[in-house]
Amino acid sequence: MTDNITLTRGATTVTIQTTSVSESYQKKLTIISPPTTGVTPKDTKIVDLLMIKHIISIEGAVDNLTDKSNLITMYRGKGVVSMTYANALVSPMNVIIEKLDIKETPTDEDTVSYYEVKLNVTEGVNLGT
Repeated sequence: MTDNITLTRGATTVTIQTTSVSESYQKKLTIISPPTTGVTPKDTKIVDLLMIKHIISIEGAVDNLTDKSNLITMYRGKGVVSMTYANALVSPMNVIIEKLDIKETPTDEDTVSYYEVKLNVTEGVNLGT
């Protein structure tokens, strides 16, 4: 069981009832392969640029059309969203929604019961707003 995630931008708040949360960290490296002279290859040099990308993949659900609409508005809007998640190293954290998938899940033919959501967010701040 994962804790719920709350996304906030201004006065708009959406709580996602999570089913799965995964985190990925990626480093930016520069790799230099020197030319080989003779029969012995030279060691490849690696430079760690100390740039870390933190990506969080979230799967869950929202209960109503208003939350669905607010999520889409947050995705389309410029700038960061504040994300609160109890299991994060830092909470709240500033994130940007990179990808958003929404699937309507009906309980019967006429009524939408809830909306399944999948989103990827990246931790960071705006560079010039």
